[in-house]
Amino acid sequence: MFAAAGGDFATVKTYLETQQGAERLAAIPIIAVPTTAGTGSEVTCWGTVWDEANGKKYSLARPSLYPTHAVIDPRLMLGKPQLLTVSTGLDALSHALESIWNVNNNPVSANHAVAAARSILEVLPKLANDLGNLELRSRMAQAALFAGLAFSNTKTAIAHSLSYPITLRHGVQHGIACSFSLPMVLRSVKGAGGLCEDSLRQIFGADLARAADDLEDFMARLGISCNPAAYRIERAEWHALIADSLEGERGRNFLGSKERLIEAAQTQRMPSAANA
Repeated sequence: MFAAAGGDFATVKTYLETQQGAERLAAIPIIAVPTTAGTGSEVTCWGTVWDEANGKKYSLARPSLYPTHAVIDPRLMLGKPQLLTVSTGLDALSHALESIWNVNNNPVSANHAVAAARSILEVLPKLANDLGNLELRSRMAQAALFAGLAFSNTKTAIAHSLSYPITLRHGVQHGIACSFSLPMVLRSVKGAGGLCEDSLRQIFGADLARAADDLEDFMARLGISCNPAAYRIERAEWHALIADSLEGERGRNFLGSKERLIEAAQTQRMPSAANA
């Protein structure tokens, strides 16, 4: 945002709200130095603004906002607490998987996504219990970078589209809001075939039905529930959120079937929030 503003944030605000005035945006060169292993923003051209007062989320996407250099130093991540480490790590996992079940997926993005997801699934639980381990921090930083390279090719898809109102309405951290639905989405794309299913099998193995259960167990080991009720989301709201998310820009990137996704949501276990 600083690079696009060039000292005049009113110009950026006007552009975000109206999509007018792109020619007045600045393009100050960016050297990106991430301090978490999650967003992948050091290799993307997007910036995000959350207008909590008005319940809106804006994305600033300009080719001129790709960083000219990215410096990845995992030592800068050593002091991050467990919840932030887990949340940002799950954001990176979502980036990887979202670039796979995506209408824009391609062999380049898939290679990055598979490498990122496999590493995160192995490393993140270990790192959550050993926050000062520089080797694990390094591996997570690399995985987040690969995930960033993956979704910089494709943009994100349904889980991110679903997450935005969850964060705005219920205050759920972004990395958790965009990841607790991943097992549900994974169940819905079973049988999609092509590059999507081939990539998912490289990550999870041949049995994708079991893979969704394994992914839920992975989240549980990190202390993250995949039950929407845990985030104060009732069944009716959950199904409405899914329907709305399919209509959003990121939702339209989803290559899966609307019917299969709704079916996966309807068969999802949703105990009461008290039992989540």
